[in-house]
Amino acid sequence: MAAPPPRPTPALRRWRPSVLHRLRADTPERSAERVQALERLAAEQPGTPAAAAAALELRQAAKAVADERASRRRVILAEATRRRDQGLLGPALDSLAELAGLEGGDDDREAAGLREALAGELAARGVAWVPAGNARLGERTAARPVWVREVYLDLLEVTHAGYARFVAATGAPPLPAWGGAAPPPELGPLPVTGVTARQAGAFAAWRGGRLPTPAEWEKAARGPGGAAWPWGDEPDPAACNWAGAGHGRPLPPGSVARDVSAHGLADLAGNVAELALEPGAAAAEVRGGSFLTRALPCTRAAFAQELGLDQGHAAVGFRCAYDAPPERRDGR
Repeated sequence: MAAPPPRPTPALRRWRPSVLHRLRADTPERSAERVQALERLAAEQPGTPAAAAAALELRQAAKAVADERASRRRVILAEATRRRDQGLLGPALDSLAELAGLEGGDDDREAAGLREALAGELAARGVAWVPAGNARLGERTAARPVWVREVYLDLLEVTHAGYARFVAATGAPPLPAWGGAAPPPELGPLPVTGVTARQAGAFAAWRGGRLPTPAEWEKAARGPGGAAWPWGDEPDPAACNWAGAGHGRPLPPGSVARDVSAHGLADLAGNVAELALEPGAAAAEVRGGSFLTRALPCTRAAFAQELGLDQGHAAVGFRCAYDAPPERRDGR
């Protein structure tokens, strides 16, 4: 006849009626703390009935923790897959972010593959996902906490070539700087400038989007940590295309490696400043610095100026925002 399981000693009675019952109600982190407490109890009285009972409960607790983690991983992966299948690429990434701290299961490879596939889908659409969340916007006495909704943003500034496709498809007027119906070849890969907020908004709508709001733009530029610049809190004269960099002209978007935000968005500090528009506003905001900006502090993410809705500027361009993933595209 098999020996009966050891009965709980007074030292263990505080763990019953069942650690497992409480494990089911706790987070994996709290469950892990309980497992550590059982390990300490078993080590304090080696070779005793108390140690044997602790070891038994430890095995049960460890299995419960592992089962709970595996169950949560399966639920999270199923939700991420469901969202991906519905075309909700950003929310699918948000689901996968919930796997943090739950790694180490047989489905880690599946999660990595899904994350890679989602990143590829976003890259094919030329956008980054900026999750919803609280952000501290503004600086010094103007700083304020703001809840900013989720949004997809263009990875790069819109180019002359991209704007020319819009002109050809819609019959919108070409830009005076082109000197004709299309931009000269040397302008094609450069960020388009001189467009008004109304023109930029029409382009964005044609592409299925809109102009970003000032809060969306600033939150994306500062990243999750709320940094002053896309690269961090320390000024760096070599980190973006401003007047002090010596280029004296705009560069093809993405040319300056350091001027990339935590979300993967390029040129938010320099190259060309960008239009942002609050719905219903009487004027657009101009965010970020440009190749003409003479003071490095004016390239900070919180720096803003105003521009009339029907005004353009030779150093101001734009990128688009989207409430749903845009279609795949082969150019900008």
